[in-house]
Amino acid sequence: HLGSLFMAVFCMFQIIVSLPISGIFYRGVFRVGYFEFVHVLIVYLVLGIGADDVFVLLDTWRHIKAELGISPRACSYELLARGLRRSWTRTATAIFNTSFTTAMAFVSMSISKVMPMKTCGYFAAICIILNYIFCITFTPAILMVHHLHLSGKRCCCPSLAPNHVVPEPEAPKES
Repeated sequence: HLGSLFMAVFCMFQIIVSLPISGIFYRGVFRVGYFEFVHVLIVYLVLGIGADDVFVLLDTWRHIKAELGISPRACSYELLARGLRRSWTRTATAIFNTSFTTAMAFVSMSISKVMPMKTCGYFAAICIILNYIFCITFTPAILMVHHLHLSGKRCCCPSLAPNHVVPEPEAPKES
C-alpha cells in the first residue's frame, strides 16, 4: 500500500520504537515493575494501530496531492507545505479520536483486581499514546523526505538535493 520500501521501513521503525519508549515511561516514570507475557502481546496491537494510522495519513496525502496538483517533478515549497498542512490537519483529528478512545479503553482496565490485566491496560495505553505522537510528528517528515528525494525514481538511491522543487519567484527589483 505504501509503494516504497523507504516509507515502509521508516514507518515500521516509528511504530516499533514506540514500544521501548513506552517501557521507559511504564517502568521509569510511572514506576510499575510488573511485566508479564500478556504485556508482550501489546506488540501486535501497536503494530495494527500504527499501520492503520500511517495508512490514513498517506491516503489523505495522496488525495490532497492529486487535489492540489502536486507532482513529484515540479512544485513549489509553498504548495508542498500547504498540501502537508491540509493532510496533517485532516488526519490528526481522526487519528487522535481513534487513538484516544482505544487508550481510554485500556485505561479502563485499571479497575480490574487482576494485576496482569490492570498493568497491561496501563502499558497498552502508553504505547498507543506514544504511537499517536510519533505518527503525527515522524510520519510527515518521512513523507516529505520521500516526496522530495525518492518519489518518481526507479531505484532507492536518494539524491542529495531536491532538484525537482521549483524555487519561489523573486519580486522584480525597482531602481
